[in-house]
Amino acid sequence: MTTMDGRAVATELKQELIERVRALAKRGVKPHLAILKVNPDERTEKYVRAKSELGRAIGVRVSVYEFETSTRPQTLYDQIHKTLVDLNQDQLVHGIILQLPLSADLDTDQLLNTIKPEKDVDGLTATNEAALETGRELFPPATPLGILRLLAYYKVPISGKKFTIIGQGRLVGRPLAWMLASRGAQVQTGDRTTRDLTKLTQDADVIVSAAGTANLITADMIKPNTVLIDVGLAKQDATLVGDIDEAAKAKSRLATPVPGGVGPMTVVSLLSNVILAAEYQQLKLSQ
Repeated sequence: MTTMDGRAVATELKQELIERVRALAKRGVKPHLAILKVNPDERTEKYVRAKSELGRAIGVRVSVYEFETSTRPQTLYDQIHKTLVDLNQDQLVHGIILQLPLSADLDTDQLLNTIKPEKDVDGLTATNEAALETGRELFPPATPLGILRLLAYYKVPISGKKFTIIGQGRLVGRPLAWMLASRGAQVQTGDRTTRDLTKLTQDADVIVSAAGTANLITADMIKPNTVLIDVGLAKQDATLVGDIDEAAKAKSRLATPVPGGVGPMTVVSLLSNVILAAEYQQLKLSQ
């Protein structure tokens, strides 16, 4: 088994981003990402910190707006909505992220769709999701984009190959299925509740698991030389582990580690979307 080193690939991509930021600087533009954060859990904090650190390293400004979860739901909704409207109107802000998940008493879809599609660097507005479903990719969600870049780096073919995606969420599973299908892949999908996952995994060339269930995919469920992309994170004995157990990874041809596989690719792909948004908005202003 060869490890798909997301950290190393992200470091290479980082150099490309630095050059694009320098090109924008010559035109008087500094890419600027605004992150709205409501949920203070450990995983959210980790990802926000990683985005901020990479932003500083490549020259992208990252502003974090924090909201108190103790605020009553309607007031909290109004505060977030007003901030999104203000950021939409600010020409110095190029990308906006509403860090998910939000609590159930906030209308996530309504808030996401407040973001202008040209600033929706997470690719989660209805406009960007509809475009993605029909094969047009302006701002693909960062994790699927990172996965595709990882596959390309390790020369894993997509067209005509059998892909199984476990997990059908809006951040990973659903958009990744659209993106793979548009590239000619044969895509099967399931989730942690699928009765017989082995039917979906046993003949797959590539398995992407984003279920968040520890060791969901075991060695007996895959054929030799499968490519395994582990997006899941779950706690097991106070340790973070992925969806795919180590015996399955040992049986595979290529596999991502947890951590250090998909995570770094997600962060670098998100910042790439922010730079793309800045390039696009600068072009519009210059016309």
